Amino acid sequence: EKHSYSSGYAGPKWVAEKIISNAIDKGLPAQIIRLGLITGDGAIGKMPATQWFPQLLKLCHDIQAYPEGYNVYPTPVDFVARSIYRLSCGKETTETYFHLANPAAMPLDHFFADAATPKVPIGDWLNKLNQLPGSSQIATLIWHAFNLRPGADYSHLRSIPEKKNLVSSEHTLNTLRKMNISLPPVKSFAGKYLQGLLK
Repeated sequence: EKHSYSSGYAGPKWVAEKIISNAIDKGLPAQIIRLGLITGDGAIGKMPATQWFPQLLKLCHDIQAYPEGYNVYPTPVDFVARSIYRLSCGKETTETYFHLANPAAMPLDHFFADAATPKVPIGDWLNKLNQLPGSSQIATLIWHAFNLRPGADYSHLRSIPEKKNLVSSEHTLNTLRKMNISLPPVKSFAGKYLQGLLK
């Protein structure tokens, strides 16, 4: 089946969703929950160190600089787990499609508020990244996440296009609020992420 995604990451997700969607149309009791950027838990900030976002935080700490003008949409994994459990129980909602993601753009300042890491213009930060060894696994992951190529001069760059959520999550978040489940405020978890990575 032809579809609009060529990415090896996005393509299989699209196909899997179409399979489930077709089964739902034929009467299968199922749900589709679309997830955003899942980050560490809100209690102690632990998250898999091999994923691109924790790699980004660790890299910023290691090179002692984080980029100005880059935002993320973090959704703590414990909030995600509670939400999926309650939505999938089927007793409080009969809906089928959910968009579970943080709708608010978060500057990286939130994640370095308690650290001595300075903020630098994003072009200067990318040039710092260029100075890392070409074989650096972390650098390769970050270049891919930013959809940029290494080696270019980024001094002129003032921002990186955000990976914005393509669909609104407000309806899903409102449904969860009626179940007494709310997205935690960023200040309650953001500072814990870097601490969790450095332990």
